[in-house]
Amino acid sequence: MTGMTVQAIKIADISPNRFQPRKRFGDAELAELAASIKDKGLLQPVTIRPVTDGSTPFELVLGERRLRATARNGDETINCIVREMSDEDSREIAIIENLQRADLAPIEEAQSVRDLVDANGGNKDIAAEKLKKSADWVKERLTWLTLPPEVQTMIDEKKLNGEQTKFLLQVQEKGATAERLIEVAKTMHRLQLSANKARGMFQQDVDKPKGQRTSSGEAKPVNHAKLVTLFVSMHDGMEMFDFETLGEGEKRTKKLEILKTQAALVRERVTKFEEELRQLPAFIPSEPKQKDPSKRPVLTIKRSA
Repeated sequence: MTGMTVQAIKIADISPNRFQPRKRFGDAELAELAASIKDKGLLQPVTIRPVTDGSTPFELVLGERRLRATARNGDETINCIVREMSDEDSREIAIIENLQRADLAPIEEAQSVRDLVDANGGNKDIAAEKLKKSADWVKERLTWLTLPPEVQTMIDEKKLNGEQTKFLLQVQEKGATAERLIEVAKTMHRLQLSANKARGMFQQDVDKPKGQRTSSGEAKPVNHAKLVTLFVSMHDGMEMFDFETLGEGEKRTKKLEILKTQAALVRERVTKFEEELRQLPAFIPSEPKQKDPSKRPVLTIKRSA
């Protein structure tokens, strides 16, 4: 049983790998794999190990997608390679195998890196060596896990790219609250801002001294003069926009989509602003100034000699 020979093992006798870092298994991908296995057979056996402390005689080490797809076809057995293996070895093999897959979600990748670091006593250099990656690569993945869960979800859903994530980490390093980070992340996604454009929009978040927090996490209020200037700039920008600068091909399509999205957001905000203006009173009388009795002029009478 401990050799490298392939054996047919009952699927019901195999438990999932307790150290499996992958949390998501796409239904469409499993259906496609199941159809391939049904048509051509299982080309690569799964790897399992015997266990004595589980609910089944065996535990999966490698090949959970193949195991799920085979079970989906209604097969009762699956071809396996059975290997004696410790918990530590099983964990490490599962993590490294998943990290070598291109379709691993970013946060799942980061969690796998963290698990590998933990499995090596917190030593990032050893983990980097086993992954054939640089120590900086490992550290960067670990920092992703310090972001708020809502932001991590956006990263996994590809609503934020690597450069945008780095910018958020810079904002976080300056002491931004979780609420502020979520707000910045959502704004970048909604306006389709690149990291450089976001840096310009949220300059106050990255320029302030490290550890300094704003009281509300929001930008400073805009006064009348500044808003009028912004309106004039936006009007002139649209009036004088050179559509030839959009270029051609895919870049043109992407730029058009960004402009349409931002124009829709501006239109929505202007409509709301106009409604707010309509609800304001047109005239508020100023209160008369109260005279200070202590400052009354003193009347002096000059007596003739």
